[in-house]
Amino acid sequence: MKVITLIGKTNSGKTSSLKYCFLEMLGSNDFKLVWKSKHFFDDKEEIKKDILDNWKTKSQKGVSDISGVFKYKGKHIFVVSIGDSITDIRKQLENRLYQYPDIDMFICSRHEEGQIYKDLALRNLTISEIPIIKDRASNPDEYDCENKKSGKEVFDKIIEVYKDLK
Repeated sequence: MKVITLIGKTNSGKTSSLKYCFLEMLGSNDFKLVWKSKHFFDDKEEIKKDILDNWKTKSQKGVSDISGVFKYKGKHIFVVSIGDSITDIRKQLENRLYQYPDIDMFICSRHEEGQIYKDLALRNLTISEIPIIKDRASNPDEYDCENKKSGKEVFDKIIEVYKDLK
């Protein structure tokens, strides 16, 4: 399994970046969303609207998490924005593997780099980590732009990994 990890400090915009990646995937006709946590709709535009309308948590103190499974070039890709606890990440992956045992790529966020293959030791998976470092913009006015850029970087990495598949 290929694992793209978006690595950054707490409050660096990892969750927002992965939500922007999710929106990029929804915007491409090559990706088909087959499962989404919370409010799955058949219409991609409805899903995008729901994500944008519910960007923040109910308390407005943080960014709400999202997870979903996409089909791309015959491969299942699982995206999850939860990243503060490896236990939570592992649980999310384990739950999805029951439903989609052929998940080929897992995308998550992490606070630190390294040893994802040990942290996600599930079902004797062979894990190949693809780390992407996420820095936080120094100017609050640039946070959103930087998060979109990081989300696009993750999206572009997916395309790069599968470029040779038809």
